[in-house]
Amino acid sequence: MKRLLYLFLLLSLWAGTSSFQVQQEYCDTLKKIVEASRQNFDPIKSERKNGIIDIYYTSKIALPNSTDTRIWVGNNQLYFTCKLVENSSRSEVEKEYKQAVASVRSCLGNWKEFKPKNTSLHSLDQGFKEETTEKCGPVVIVSMQDNPVKYGFYKVVIMVKTF
Repeated sequence: MKRLLYLFLLLSLWAGTSSFQVQQEYCDTLKKIVEASRQNFDPIKSERKNGIIDIYYTSKIALPNSTDTRIWVGNNQLYFTCKLVENSSRSEVEKEYKQAVASVRSCLGNWKEFKPKNTSLHSLDQGFKEETTEKCGPVVIVSMQDNPVKYGFYKVVIMVKTF
């Protein structure tokens, strides 16, 4: 019985460490992306892509388990985006959105939270900006885009840009 209890405690500690490592990897990567935003994303820019309408760069790094990681060129500004999840179930994606907001909040610490001004009727957005005296500090926005008519699914996107 004592051995079984000991084994259970070891497994609990191991599982906790694993979860911590995943969160730490997420935070470390997010902080690298934020730091790269201060330099027009030059440290993480990769191949330039010219689409029919859009111009973007692929990124050398991505948040864990994200897809469609790009550095977009638009409105005389560069900004980083990645998709964390997409699904046809609003409730599942809403859970992921809330988890993404909590993760970003945890990673960025004392950053000021705000509601982005240009929110769409078809999205939920939570913004974070660094408390700084600089006018052009980085901004992180977590967005749940919920327009199944336009997109055919719901998705959670993280955007990093300077303002």
